[in-house]
Amino acid sequence: MNRFTVADLLSLPVTCVQANQCYRDVPHSGDATTIFAVFDGDRYLGLAAEGQLALSPEGVFAEFAALRRVEPLPGNAPLEQVLEYIRRTREEHIPVADEKGRFLGTVSQASLFSVLVAYFDAELRRHDIAASVFDNT
Repeated sequence: MNRFTVADLLSLPVTCVQANQCYRDVPHSGDATTIFAVFDGDRYLGLAAEGQLALSPEGVFAEFAALRRVEPLPGNAPLEQVLEYIRRTREEHIPVADEKGRFLGTVSQASLFSVLVAYFDAELRRHDIAASVFDNT
């Protein structure tokens, strides 16, 4: 399990927007789980969730990003660091950056769970196959 890094856990793409854009002017799904990554030019400012934005459709993204200023984890951070970060911050979505600080995407608790379930499912299947071979020899 130690082989996973944050980059292996990235969620579905986020919608990238500029800080000065108004929520009502950006095409959006209306899905409360959509996450927006807010930028000032190329500089990442923070995340904003569709659920909070829908309550103030006239607001600009910079206002919402300031409310959810979560420092990005490095893309090469180990799984243990992700788990500790989620435990400590209780954040649903965590931004991920490369070694130069460029935004790569987000890790969500759901994406983390999906990767871990797939990993343990594969491990259990390998174990079952090995046990079956051993039992039949």
